[in-house]
Amino acid sequence: MDIITAVDGQPIAGISELIGYLASETTPGQAVTLTVLRLDEEGTQEMQFEVTLTPRP
Repeated sequence: MDIITAVDGQPIAGISELIGYLASETTPGQAVTLTVLRLDEEGTQEMQFEVTLTPRP
């Protein structure tokens, strides 16, 4: 299971905060860094991914 914990270093406590941040602070085509807490059979890891945003359908 992956849990998004931050966007561009801004802590995110839930899906509503994630949506609010993306709507107010970003634009389609922009690259952001997601900090993700990955929980699996090997334990817990914090990872970062750079993603490029696309427009919502």
